[in-house]
Amino acid sequence: MIFTRCAVCAIACLTALPMFACGKAEEPIQAQEAAAIFDLPEEDNPAGKDGHVVEIIISPNLEPVVTPVPTPKLPETVACEPVKGYTKKSGVNMRAHPSTEAEVIDTLSKAVVLTIKGTAGEWTQVTVGDETGYISSEFVAEGSVPAVLTIDSVKRHNGIATASVNMRESPSTNSNVIEKLDVFTPFTITGENDDWHEIEYQGQRGYVSKKYSEPAVGYYDAEDLYLLAQLVHQEAKYTSLEGMVAVANVVYNRLRSSKYPNSIEGVIFQDGQFSPAESESKLRAVRPSSGAIEAVIEVFGRGKTILPRNILYFRASRLGTTWSSARTYYETYGGNCFFK
Repeated sequence: MIFTRCAVCAIACLTALPMFACGKAEEPIQAQEAAAIFDLPEEDNPAGKDGHVVEIIISPNLEPVVTPVPTPKLPETVACEPVKGYTKKSGVNMRAHPSTEAEVIDTLSKAVVLTIKGTAGEWTQVTVGDETGYISSEFVAEGSVPAVLTIDSVKRHNGIATASVNMRESPSTNSNVIEKLDVFTPFTITGENDDWHEIEYQGQRGYVSKKYSEPAVGYYDAEDLYLLAQLVHQEAKYTSLEGMVAVANVVYNRLRSSKYPNSIEGVIFQDGQFSPAESESKLRAVRPSSGAIEAVIEVFGRGKTILPRNILYFRASRLGTTWSSARTYYETYGGNCFFK
């Protein structure tokens, strides 16, 4: 029988398994079977009349060798004497380990007070509240928060306009108007004259009626307070004054927590916190109700709070008093349930 060169090559030129170093398979395959496998034409069938047997060596594909990637070694933490510090910018991630791949424990705002406990390479180990983690050292500074970053650093005004009111030259409605003050405008009360407050505002001295002004607990920008009234209106509209006060109180509490921004605007527009604030343009277009304005004055003007300082969260009461294992229900005011 004549073998074609191609048929022989097709049958014989297969690589042997490593275990068959001698070039023999354990069970030879009959030539006619090989012809069928390789689709040889009938005249080239190597089995022929004499029944020649051709041994075929077949090698399976070998699995690629995978070299495991070693887990990066984390830098060793070198402890130090605990010292006070603060975050230098907003949006700083505090991670469980000194690595950008580690879990984010918390995201901190600018000027958050913390305790520095050690270093690990380019990371600083810190404690914020009851949580300990790592922050990139470039975002941490030692010492007290600079005065320019704190609320209390702004000159404290001890008075606030509770409605639009005229500032006059003398304590009389017949005197000349120096300025027209909008609601929430802060000023310094320098004295009293019957039904009038003697005030100083932007370097000018004059009088405003006590009916439309009163002492305040601190300084807040008028635009920020108006923005807060807009938020309170959206979060607690159609509810009681008490419900509105509670919402304003949550912002007040967050403003005094090291975990949140240190400005009213910063607290309101912090990512993922208040649904009405998801669109800044829409929130700023809201016209707050008189109840929302009164609620803001009650908390930020008069300092009359109804919630403990650790009550930092709320949501619609229709969702129930059970939120998650991380939230503890406190009380319901208006249409919202409040949690710590």
